[in-house]
Amino acid sequence: MNAATFWDWFCKNEAKLKRADGQAAAESLEEMIVKVDARLGVEVSDEPDYREVFITVGGDPSGFHMVEELAKAGPTLQGWRFYPLKPPKGFEFVINFGGKQLNASTLSFEPLQSSKEPEKLGIRIILPGSYSNDEQVRDMMRLVIETGIGEKAASQISFLDVAKAGSEGSKLLPIAALREYVDWHFS
Repeated sequence: MNAATFWDWFCKNEAKLKRADGQAAAESLEEMIVKVDARLGVEVSDEPDYREVFITVGGDPSGFHMVEELAKAGPTLQGWRFYPLKPPKGFEFVINFGGKQLNASTLSFEPLQSSKEPEKLGIRIILPGSYSNDEQVRDMMRLVIETGIGEKAASQISFLDVAKAGSEGSKLLPIAALREYVDWHFS
């Protein structure tokens, strides 16, 4: 499927998508948008009168241009707005994870450096409580970071580690400073 075919499908199904809740609309859109490119995904706001659709490529920089072009090609429809990539929203949100609520703004991070690849950025997220450092936890923290600093900035983080509070080094920074730190690292 190409972009034009996707947007034709969207226009034909726009009323149905608008009536659906955000999650159901996202699922319908995702089912079709992956036919344009398997890396694509969407997030849809839940407001029925004005829907925001964020087209994402899972932080893959090689797909950023495609996502920007796809969003730009979207139709102009009352009550809809299409955005390329997830924008930065800050860390003032709570996530339900592992049966607990975690306030993202309370997280902190530690910059990591590789002597072999000093140009690459790595961070360690410090988690309160008893979270493990497994792939599921790291995936959740990638989503938290992407939400907080935006998809484009998050894609610049080459390595992500997770540790329990109390195991951090001396370079601990509040999560709210992450975007500024990413920008500084690459300036």
